[in-house]
Amino acid sequence: MSAPPPSPLGSARGALTVGIVTVLAAFGGLGTWAAVAPLHSAAVAVGQVTVDSYRKTIQHLEGGIIGEIAVRDGDEVAAGDVLVRLDDTRLRASHRILINRLREGLARQARLAAERDDAAAVAFPKELLDQRSDPEVADVIEGQRNLFQARRQLLAGQIAVLQQRNQQYAQEVAALDAQQQAMRRQLDLVSEEIATVAYLVRSGLGQKPRLLALQREAARLEGERGEHLARMARVRQSMAGTELEIINLRNRRMEEVAADDRETEMLVHDTRQELAEIEDSLRRTVVRAPKPGIVVNMRFHTTGGVVGPGEAILDIVPDDDRLVVEARVRPEDIDVVHPGLAAQVRLTAFKQRLTPTADGTVITVSADRLADPVSGEAYYLARISLDDESLSRLPAELYPGMPAEALILTGRRTAFDYIASPITQALPRAWRED
Repeated sequence: MSAPPPSPLGSARGALTVGIVTVLAAFGGLGTWAAVAPLHSAAVAVGQVTVDSYRKTIQHLEGGIIGEIAVRDGDEVAAGDVLVRLDDTRLRASHRILINRLREGLARQARLAAERDDAAAVAFPKELLDQRSDPEVADVIEGQRNLFQARRQLLAGQIAVLQQRNQQYAQEVAALDAQQQAMRRQLDLVSEEIATVAYLVRSGLGQKPRLLALQREAARLEGERGEHLARMARVRQSMAGTELEIINLRNRRMEEVAADDRETEMLVHDTRQELAEIEDSLRRTVVRAPKPGIVVNMRFHTTGGVVGPGEAILDIVPDDDRLVVEARVRPEDIDVVHPGLAAQVRLTAFKQRLTPTADGTVITVSADRLADPVSGEAYYLARISLDDESLSRLPAELYPGMPAEALILTGRRTAFDYIASPITQALPRAWRED
């Protein structure tokens, strides 16, 4: 007896059971994976490659007229290479004026020091003597030496006149003294004679008129001697006045020298300062590269152009600095982005399927929100350093300005967290009446 054919209902029920089990297993496995499997959470930031110390903009403090342009866009320069020379005609003229003023001041200081110390000759500083081969310096030295001799002779002549006057006074005093001493001796003799005649008159042997005549002669001699003594005192007073005049003459000269020396010292000090400023400006007329790099963004291309004070002349992209990525982080992601986070950087200038991502680390995040000057878009600037090993795997060399996209790894979350997060965030705002 043959077996009965299988029931179509039974076959369908078996297939349905298998399908239900398969679906349940799939959903169960998917749910388990969603609840357990960790996924990286990341903040996406778009930016570009730049050098760590940024592009160097070359400016000039005072500005000026361009005399020579030594480089072009794209030229590679080393540190210290000449980039631009500015015309220095005006500065050199000012420098020459200050140099001459300084030389004159130094020579004058030496001459005044010699006058102050009453030296026999001027001791000029080595700074001037080393330049005696320069005709201008030789003229300055000779001029101050001649002036020193002339002033020295003038003072000596004035003092000599006064001293000669005192010599005459001294001779007059000596003559007066000799006369008064002679009168004193005469007076002594007359006094002796008066004593003798007076004795004779008292004895009745002499004549009184003779006695009176001798007494008159004694009075005359005494008066003349007194006049000579008074005149001697006046002459001696004149001598003292002349000595005081000599002292005052020397003092006035010393005061004049001291005042002139103070003024000259200030002049030399101010001139040295101005000279240092001019020499600094002269050095900076030759604009040099501060560090090695590539010249870009030349603002001037012809000689004769006028560079304004502080105006940019060109830029240099350093070639010895580390390359970093500057990425713009959205404000809504800033709460999870901070220095030290790992990042994966994709360089969008390369072909995507051929370009591996470069590993990096967030090194800084701007402290405040920034805004794009054109679009007004708000962002926080994150700087990401690139791993050297990752850079070595890139198919081509990196250049500043290349676009890049960074995935800043902010943590780990499950797939269930991603699905449930919008719901849990919306619940606090749900069931509220507007």
